[in-house]
Amino acid sequence: VKLYVSNKDERAIYAALSHCWGASQHLTTENKIVGRRVQDLQEGICFGTLPLTYRHAVMVARQLGIRFLWIDSLCIVQDDADDWAREGAVMGRIYQQSYITIAATAGTDGTAGLFWKNKSAAVGDRIKATGAGGGPTPLITRGWVFQERALSPRVVHFCAAELVWECGELLACECGGAQNDDSMLGTHPALKRRRWRDMVGEYARLGLTYETDRLPALAGIASELFADVDRQRYLAGLWEDTLHLDLQWVISKPQETLPASHNLSSGESKDFVAPSWSWAS
Repeated sequence: VKLYVSNKDERAIYAALSHCWGASQHLTTENKIVGRRVQDLQEGICFGTLPLTYRHAVMVARQLGIRFLWIDSLCIVQDDADDWAREGAVMGRIYQQSYITIAATAGTDGTAGLFWKNKSAAVGDRIKATGAGGGPTPLITRGWVFQERALSPRVVHFCAAELVWECGELLACECGGAQNDDSMLGTHPALKRRRWRDMVGEYARLGLTYETDRLPALAGIASELFADVDRQRYLAGLWEDTLHLDLQWVISKPQETLPASHNLSSGESKDFVAPSWSWAS
């Protein structure tokens, strides 16, 4: 296994990995660490040093006959702000142009792997209202993953009890109980802006390690799926022509108060996330 640096105009079939970083140590590409620099990893990576999830993803890609696998921690130089800005801007396109996304849906970090032992002998409908997979799906709660799911042409979810297939036409699982989720499927152009607000509502409930990622983690969906609708300007999570609707403001009851983190008069300094009128602020 080795890191491959492609040419700008080069095209190839590749898979992409979607996973939770968690608190575990990852093998990363970094300019300042000997052995982890781009040129070092181009010479070769010992398979045994890869986190279990990465090793399993390589095995899946090989079984599918796919030579290349995109993994964020290795394909983005982690201590290079310019590389992060450049790759982060096209993150959505990376997943959109992949052949398949391999999703470690049940794993909380890179040590979990993809393959789980299902101890249940029962075969039946294990789909819960909170999602498919017959078990915890921590990956689905992450903000960046919302974009990865929406843009990937096809995703195979490795869940605790079964595999789940998701694409633009079908959501299917081994137990047979999955139902198509319209929020992730293509819609008629006339309904796209309403769909945008629905998706924002879902996305806003998801978790992000860094609040400053709130708009970047949705930028791919905006540019790849919605920017073609009337060619309107995209303004911090809202569209110019439907700004009054996209604000998604609500009138709260007198006794309701905002969380301390949203209290503008608290005097606490924090990194800029979005303008105060945006839902992302």
